[in-house]
Amino acid sequence: MRVFSEQQIAQILQRAADKQAEAARAVPTTGLTLAEIEALAAESGLDVAHIRAAAAELVPASPAERSRSATHIFVERTLDAPLTDAGWNELVAELRNRFGKAGMAAYLPGNAPSGDVAAVGKNREWSHTDGLGVETRVLATERGGKGRLRLSQRVGMMNEWGDGTAVGLPLGILPALVAAKLLPGPNVLVVALVLLLFVVATWMADVVWRKKKHHQLETLSDELFAIAAAHGSLEAATSASAVPTPALSLDALGDAPDAAEASSNLSGLRT
Repeated sequence: MRVFSEQQIAQILQRAADKQAEAARAVPTTGLTLAEIEALAAESGLDVAHIRAAAAELVPASPAERSRSATHIFVERTLDAPLTDAGWNELVAELRNRFGKAGMAAYLPGNAPSGDVAAVGKNREWSHTDGLGVETRVLATERGGKGRLRLSQRVGMMNEWGDGTAVGLPLGILPALVAAKLLPGPNVLVVALVLLLFVVATWMADVVWRKKKHHQLETLSDELFAIAAAHGSLEAATSASAVPTPALSLDALGDAPDAAEASSNLSGLRT
């Protein structure tokens, strides 16, 4: 039977402690996906919507980046992790539920009743056009290990003044002609004033409407971000924060002594 020296015993104990620590770090982290948590919640009688809301709160929302052009409004959000397939499917389901159409609007050329889905590489897009011609697009991309949601809506064919003129003039022609017959003064001047009034009123209404649409788009981005974060960033955060279970247990040995302590203990036993 082999006999170990004092120094070798100390080295064995120290090495065993190191191996235990290495084994603990090597054990894969454990956890549940959001879908698994939702399944457990459903069995317990909890509302899945509340589970998603609670899960989203674990991932702080990124600030929305708002921008606009003459014809479009945009809102962008950044995710801590790329959007998962399950997350994208949830987004599409939510968008179809929100934008699903009925009646004649469902038969517009090139437009499905609940929107169209397209994918190019890692980029995925959902698009939809309503009966008023408002086109909504949701683009999910991946860049630098992070996900990104870009929402856009076409809210006009031109800028506010252009749309106000294009809509206001036709609406004001008949009232202008009637006013020219009823009101005193040069007919041309009356017609011009009435038409200008309709153009200005339509421009103001268009400005207010675009601001409302921008606010609605930002609210939609908040809701989609919560779903995406719950399925993507939350799972990454859960895995990172899970406490690993050691595969090797040397609790019976206690804390490993260093070489000097082991040597002192052995010397005491000999004396």
